[in-house]
Amino acid sequence: MGQKNLKEMRAGTKDVMRLLLLRAEEKKTKNNRSYMYLSLTDGETTISGNMWDTDTTTFMIPPGKVLECEIEAKEFNGSLCYTINHCMVTDEAPEPYIPSAPVSTEKMYREIYAFGEQLGPYSGTVCRILEAYRDKLLIWGAGKSIHHNIRGGLLYHIYRMLMAAVKISKVYKLDNNLLYAGVILHDIGKVGELQCNEFGAAEYTVDGKMFGHLMIGAMIVDHFAMETGLPPEEKRLLTHLIVSHHGKKEYGTITIPSIPEAAILHHIDCIDSEYYQFEEALKRLEPGSMSEKIFGLETNVYAPAHKV
Repeated sequence: MGQKNLKEMRAGTKDVMRLLLLRAEEKKTKNNRSYMYLSLTDGETTISGNMWDTDTTTFMIPPGKVLECEIEAKEFNGSLCYTINHCMVTDEAPEPYIPSAPVSTEKMYREIYAFGEQLGPYSGTVCRILEAYRDKLLIWGAGKSIHHNIRGGLLYHIYRMLMAAVKISKVYKLDNNLLYAGVILHDIGKVGELQCNEFGAAEYTVDGKMFGHLMIGAMIVDHFAMETGLPPEEKRLLTHLIVSHHGKKEYGTITIPSIPEAAILHHIDCIDSEYYQFEEALKRLEPGSMSEKIFGLETNVYAPAHKV
């Protein structure tokens, strides 16, 4: 006992701590037993845990409540898993517990929009889309799990990718306007693929499950390209960047990159999403220690004994 936060928990430990409930979902075991799958955060670390033998008729706590939880950590297949033995609602305000991007979403939006205004033939379409989805972009996470699954996480992902793209464009001869437009809009389909609450916690929508954010993003571009008069060739190229940015068929891409800007976009996306996962894992590690297996990285993360 006596743990103070989630990052200090190790396999075989148990503690009582206050955590913000981000979302709750009823699931079934193979034996058809009901349990609640809870997403909880202490403001720095977010985990998913199971509360066994309960369902939505007995667990009726809405997201956004700060709970006092007895939580137990165990190791399963090389990763930590968590069981919530019991919990109770507190009257504490949720704000200190909300995991958010480290840069103001208003600041990121303004800078990304200003960048969009300088993209030649793509400017009108990019800026019109940013305007149309501004309210969502200020809150939306970039996913349900894996990477940037925090309030403002989608904008933060775009923001850092844009900075990386600017650096890369100084090394290689590229259509910079196209590359930057693709960076800004590559995940715009997530505004339709996901439904995020005020804390940035996401669930998949029906359209998200049926079509995915690549196709939804292409449909958004198609709609606003017509509205803003984006020329056919520029529309073709921008759409290609969106539908190919997952890079390979096994990663869920619609098509493989056929132009250098599409390939570069794919790799910048991978760099930022993977780096974010390393960042999050390293926050929980002492120098010279190694994490449990990180699902999105398919490996364990090591914290060098001598940190840079």
